Order: sequence, then C-alpha cells, then structure tokens
Amino acid sequence: MKRSRKALWRGTNLLWVSELAYKMKDNARILFLVTVVTSIASMSASFVLAVDETNRKEYENNPFAIEYYSFDEQHTEQEFAAINELLDREGVSYRSFKVENLYRRTVHDAVPSVEVIAASRFNQLAAAMNLPEAAPDSGEAILISSPAQPSHGHMTPGDKITLDSGHTVSVTEVFEREALPFMSWASILVVNDNSYRTIQGDAKSSVLFVYHVPEWNSRPPSGTDSPEAVIGAELKKRLQENREQYGTSNSFSIRIGSYLSLKQATALFSFIGIFIAFLFSVSSASFLYFKLYTELAADSKMYHALSKIGLSASEMRTSATLQIGLLFFVPIVISTVQTLIVMRPVLGTMYVYSVYKPVFIVSAAFLAAQTLYFFLVRSRYLHRLKRMTV
Repeated sequence: MKRSRKALWRGTNLLWVSELAYKMKDNARILFLVTVVTSIASMSASFVLAVDETNRKEYENNPFAIEYYSFDEQHTEQEFAAINELLDREGVSYRSFKVENLYRRTVHDAVPSVEVIAASRFNQLAAAMNLPEAAPDSGEAILISSPAQPSHGHMTPGDKITLDSGHTVSVTEVFEREALPFMSWASILVVNDNSYRTIQGDAKSSVLFVYHVPEWNSRPPSGTDSPEAVIGAELKKRLQENREQYGTSNSFSIRIGSYLSLKQATALFSFIGIFIAFLFSVSSASFLYFKLYTELAADSKMYHALSKIGLSASEMRTSATLQIGLLFFVPIVISTVQTLIVMRPVLGTMYVYSVYKPVFIVSAAFLAAQTLYFFLVRSRYLHRLKRMTV
C-alpha cells in the first residue's frame, strides 16, 4: 500500500497505513501470542465438535439399530429368537435381514479390503440403506466405501479390483458414505449371485443379522431414557448373560449403545475444550486491550497534534477503527488457517473426517466474540481519543 502513491495520498490513508505499519512491527510479539492462544482454543473446541459430529453421523448413517454376528451356529437360533421376543414384547415394528458376505483382501492400496456381498442379499437392504438396488453383470461390481476406513482412497467407475483369490471385477458404480451401516472397516463390494458363488469357492460366508426399526431412525436420542436406549440396554444385558452361560462366540452391536458410550466418554473433554476456548478467547481480547491502552498516551499526543492541522473527529475515528480492527481480526484469520492445517492429520489418525464444518463453526464463534470485544474496546478507545482533539 505504501508503494501505491495514488492510494497512499488519498484521504487519511497516509495516516492509518503508516501507523499500522509501525504497529504491526511494534506489536509483532503480542500478535504472535494472540494468534497462538486463539489457535489453541480453536483446536480444542474443533476437536470436541469434530468427534461429536462424527459420532452423530455414524448413528444417522447406520439404519440398523441391532447387528448380530453369528459365529457359533449352535446358539444362533436361540439368541436370534430372544432378540425377536424382546422386540415383539415391547411392540416395536421392525424388519430383520440376514446378510452373508465374504471378507477378501485386495492388491490395491486405495481399497485394501472388501466385504463381498451378493446382489440378491444387498437388494434386501438397499431401501433401508437409502441406496438403489444393484444388478451388476458377471465380472462387474458396485463399490460402497467410506472415508472412515484406513488407507481410504478413491476409485472411479471403470477401475478394476483384483481380490486375493485371483478374481478380478470391474467397478461400474461407486457410492461413498460417511459411515457404513455395518462392516465399517472394509468397503462393500456388490457382485451378482453367480460371481459371488465363484469368488466364494469352498470358503464359508460370514453371517450377520441386522434389524431395521423405522421409528428409531430419526435424530439421535439425547439420553438413556429413550425407548431405543432402554430396550437396547435390556437386550445387551440378556445377550451378555447368554454368552456367559453358554460360552458362545457370537457377538452383537447395538447402535444406541455405541453412540451413548462415546458421547459419555467425551463429555469431560467437551467441557474442558469449551472451557479452554472461552478462557483463551477472553485472554486474547485482554492482551490486545491492555496493549492498546499502553500506547494510548502516545496516540493521544499524535491525534491532538493532527487535530490542530485539520484532522476531523470522523477521520480520527476511521483511522483508529481500521488499526484496531486489523489487530483484532488478523489473528482470527491466521488461526483458522492454522487450525485447518493441523486438525486434519490429527483427526485423520482417529478416523474422524468431519473437519471443515467444526473448524468453521468454531472460527465463526470466535469471530463473533472478537467482534463484540472489538466494539467494546473501540468505543472506550475512541472516547479517550475524542477528548484529545481540538
């Protein structure tokens, strides 16, 4: 701005540009401190929001309230009947589906492993998963993946996937979900029934029973007193008693239990993160406030001298507002960029991929708070300067 003589010598630009250039150098340390403090506060609040957002999305993207994994056929029917009996007794409307799949490794880094499922089985689940029914031809497949998977990469229609069994299929469609409804550590590969039998060979399919309860597929419940949480807790207790009594290797997953467990586990971190964000937000504003007031005497003398040669009160307010505004808002911009750069790899190691939305929400909150501090400091600062004008 100093190099543009035309812009520099227009109105009061010379005054505030020169003053700001001096203050940026003089206040470099305080600006650095404010930026670091704001960044730490942004990171702590963003981490809390990102974990909570991912937990909520995993709940909402999983249409199946109960998942029962059958590894021990001897007790499967008994436990399956116990689940149905409890749901029927409580008057819950549900549909259960039997899923058979094959776990296979691949030779691709983008999709290191897949769960192969036959199209006929997948089409029974498609409506509940909010996906179209699949009808792949022989040698073709539909891929459903999630960024929450390790080594997640992107594949496009036309790419080929080679399984460790030696079979190769061509991907015709790719669907990406933020959280898969089941088997979340491997992508889902949908093939036609003949291809499934060919890939299966002599291997034994894994068996999974999933329960779709339409009345529970809304917003996540806020506490443990919801019907889903009460029934889920009772079902979990009953199935655990069966496992202890019969020593069965079957396992189960209750959606609401996983959601509430993570929510309760992060409750303390949420309080700490928000408290740190609030404390550091006030601290950063205080740093700038006291720094401006230490310079008030020198600024008062300068504006008093300038008022003698014709600087008006409105021009003085404009110049001071620009200087104060940049000192308050530049750290917010830099801390937002820094938080985005730092949080993405950190959250990625935890398979938390909701980064941008939490960071921008936190940055907007800090911007709102900083704007409030700005107007408070500006009004007091200008009030003191106004008394020095002639």
